[in-house]
Amino acid sequence: MKIVVIDDVLMNESQIDQLKSLGDLNIYSGTPKNQEETLNRGKDAHIIVSGWTHFSSSTLDRLPNLKMISLWATGYDYVDIGEANKRGVTVTNVPGYAKNAVAELAISLMLSVMRKVPQADRNVKESKAYNWGLFQGMEMSNKTIGIIGTGAIGCRVAEIANGFNMKIIAYDPSPKDEIVRKCNVKYTSCDEIFRESDIVTVHMPLLPSTHNFITEKDFAKMKKNAIFINTARAEIVNQNDLYETLKSRNVFGAGLDEINLSIESGEDLLKLDNVVVTPHMGFNTIEATEIKTNICIDNVRNYLSGGPSNEVRID
Repeated sequence: MKIVVIDDVLMNESQIDQLKSLGDLNIYSGTPKNQEETLNRGKDAHIIVSGWTHFSSSTLDRLPNLKMISLWATGYDYVDIGEANKRGVTVTNVPGYAKNAVAELAISLMLSVMRKVPQADRNVKESKAYNWGLFQGMEMSNKTIGIIGTGAIGCRVAEIANGFNMKIIAYDPSPKDEIVRKCNVKYTSCDEIFRESDIVTVHMPLLPSTHNFITEKDFAKMKKNAIFINTARAEIVNQNDLYETLKSRNVFGAGLDEINLSIESGEDLLKLDNVVVTPHMGFNTIEATEIKTNICIDNVRNYLSGGPSNEVRID
């Protein structure tokens, strides 16, 4: 059984040894730059472990020996799942491993934007002076937070928000009674989330139905001093609309863990002083990545044992 780790998957020596025990292992670093590089790395592979590489229908067509893709990720938008299912290629993911990591980054982005932490840090280092009067911010305590998506991460954000004595409202197409009881959450419409929240934070998966889910019409409803946080996938938000909203100062600011740098609005967002951007690092803690890799390897092991775990299918 040939196993290929096709891109940057964080593994310690013990985890590498575990994969070696399951088959003939090749490990690559860096994301393939194009389809041909993907095919060169993945040729003859029966199992591919992947964190960042795209597998389109045409790519899958040219990997005839492929039986499984073990994604080192929760999101599975990098793979054409329908086509993989048709070809009998098992696709697995790693759900729920980073709820603490991503939720804590979301909270840190809220604090960073509201207290202007990056700007203040930069000013002290450049001026070598304490110009505190330039950086009056806002407190999170007693504010209203609107959570869009109450999966594992959204629920964890709600738990933390209780510690700030916040009013918590949420939108999810599948409301959960448990979070209402446990975290004092009130479910409401997406419209009310944008109208009533001091902080809007996004925690929904990227699906065809959530692509461009948030647009100018939503931003137009937000309070002038509200902030927008997205630690989910960038494509859930219309980035051009978000840029125009922030440029016009129609909201206080934004904290974003992923933006699309391949389009003009991505570079434009980096020029704004009311935006904090991090490099898609929400998952990247010592604790979360160890769990993530262990589950990813377990998915391979369970597949080989005949009982796939965390399988992704589109029925």
